[in-house]
Amino acid sequence: MFKYLFSFFDWLTGICLQVINQGCYDVKLYFQLFNRIWKPVSIYSNTKMNIFLFTGIVLLMGCKTKKDVTLVGNFPSSNNAVVMVKGKAVKLTENVKNDKFNVTIKEAKAGFYDLTLEIPPLVKEEKDIRNRLGKTMKISVARMISKTIYIDPQQDISYNLKLELPRGINSVDSMPAKVFNKLNLSLDSRSYDSKVYEKISIIQRKYYYIKNSKESELNLKRDQALVDKKMEEYSALSDSLVFLWKANLVPQMTGEYRETMRENLGSIITPYLISKAVDLDQHFQEYSSIVNHLKGAAATSEYANSARERLKFLESTSIGQKLPEPIGVDPNGKQFKSNQKRARYTLIEFWASWCAPCRQNNPELLKIYTKYHNKGFNIIGVSIDEHKGAWLDAIRKDNLIWQHVSDLKSMTASQNTSRFNIVEIPNNFLINDKGIILAKDLSTENLKEKLTILLK
Repeated sequence: MFKYLFSFFDWLTGICLQVINQGCYDVKLYFQLFNRIWKPVSIYSNTKMNIFLFTGIVLLMGCKTKKDVTLVGNFPSSNNAVVMVKGKAVKLTENVKNDKFNVTIKEAKAGFYDLTLEIPPLVKEEKDIRNRLGKTMKISVARMISKTIYIDPQQDISYNLKLELPRGINSVDSMPAKVFNKLNLSLDSRSYDSKVYEKISIIQRKYYYIKNSKESELNLKRDQALVDKKMEEYSALSDSLVFLWKANLVPQMTGEYRETMRENLGSIITPYLISKAVDLDQHFQEYSSIVNHLKGAAATSEYANSARERLKFLESTSIGQKLPEPIGVDPNGKQFKSNQKRARYTLIEFWASWCAPCRQNNPELLKIYTKYHNKGFNIIGVSIDEHKGAWLDAIRKDNLIWQHVSDLKSMTASQNTSRFNIVEIPNNFLINDKGIILAKDLSTENLKEKLTILLK
């Protein structure tokens, strides 16, 4: 009898694994396997039937059937408007009809989807520009609103989106792009994970609004200082613009993120956010604690695995640890070999040709390199460029005379970003001649202060 029990549990385990991996078990295969294993077993038919019914009920309870998901929403008084949805091997475009849109995602999979609402540009916002051949071309300012949402067909199959219009406005046809593109789409759903992500989106939108408002205010003051030839004030305001987002607003925003995570340990949005967090280093213990207390599906999700992997890599790139060498090719296409051991101190600088803040930093980095290079300071530029031409062009234009390396892969695909736990650029590590990390993520001002002390 025991051997039959072992056969039963082996069979049941196989079925359960298929349920977990594929979402729903093939009923025909269920009958075939049941008959193959239990046909030679000499037990009462009633017992066989009971086992059959019991296991069938268990499997049905765990079965995740494929479901269609519907996205519905309002889009008042607009002609020729379209809605586009991308994500999880899905790319759909639907026209807005009777001020409403209705998009169905067939056999939807849980995950993130990008939603875009677009209306034709205004003729009065068309601009004439000259192309490289000297010919005049007309370009239009696009009018579109984009939003990322999280969908889980097992939690809800209907997701309602509402376009939030300013009070007293009933139509968007004549609305200029600079107003239309700032409109918000809010999401209403019964899905737990969708609600958590929507809360994160609201927090993010709040801080981006503050950022844009403060930047506009600072730009006006900076321009006036330039007119009045108050160069010290102009320089101070320029620095305020650079550090406003990263040094002031991001820490406040991510603090609210972490509070939301602690309140939702059972949502897979929590490990997802940790896998993308920009402040993992500063709040390592808190993030580790959150990951260790994840519940249910959140604890076993792919995002939880990614979060754990990032925390593991972070430990290897903390101050006092030996930094691994970047990998890739140099500008000549040869396998990169570091000369950091020749210098007393080396800055490993992560940047890219397409990164505006990185390019703005480069002139100041060049000044620092020129001043301290003969005293034992070196820089290795690690590019997150995919296109070699753009990378080499930026090196030439910015006159970056130090060593360079790139694996010519994107931010998410680069081995250098994963190995060094880089989620945003510019970013850097300052190491000594033994490769030991002395400091991380230094601004140019902090770097100058550090080198003044180290290279007396």
